[in-house]
Amino acid sequence: EPSDMTIAIDPGHGGPKDRGAISPHGWCEKDVNLLLAEDVRDALEKLGYNVVMTRRNDRPLDLMTRPAAAHAAKMDAFVSIHHNAPPANGDAAAVRYGAVYCWNALGERLARPIADRMDEACRAEMPSRGVLHANFAVTRSPELPSCLVEADFITNPAGEAAAWNPQRRRRLAAAIAAGIDDWRKSGGNGGR
Repeated sequence: EPSDMTIAIDPGHGGPKDRGAISPHGWCEKDVNLLLAEDVRDALEKLGYNVVMTRRNDRPLDLMTRPAAAHAAKMDAFVSIHHNAPPANGDAAAVRYGAVYCWNALGERLARPIADRMDEACRAEMPSRGVLHANFAVTRSPELPSCLVEADFITNPAGEAAAWNPQRRRRLAAAIAAGIDDWRKSGGNGGR
């Protein structure tokens, strides 16, 4: 049952020095990550899940403590929420897609249904890269199912507008929550 599970939602970045990507209008990724993470929390709670946020405001949080705290608290899954930016030599206005990153098979079982639901929710406005593999600090737990959601490209004008649109944000959050619920229904928690 959802009420038997606790999901850690990690709004990426935070604090004065770790702003994340910057949008065309000068908005910080850290702020929109928190807004989307709050919507994901609300969507999960509506489904009956217990949710713990790694941060609830604009404060710095050491990268390694985010998954470590979730692991120590015996969370059932860890999902880090981000908005993307292209490499420094990329055309920020030309790049836009959603993706979910994982490191191992445990993370992939969580990432795949989230990516599928995100694609269903956003297919009309942007492509999906599906599940990608990356050795990020927040994805490489060998025991805690973990993934990193790149919800959109905040550096793309259309992605920036979408990130700040409350209706679109709630639709995307509901998709992420539905993906987590699909993962639970498939028994994907690795027996934790």
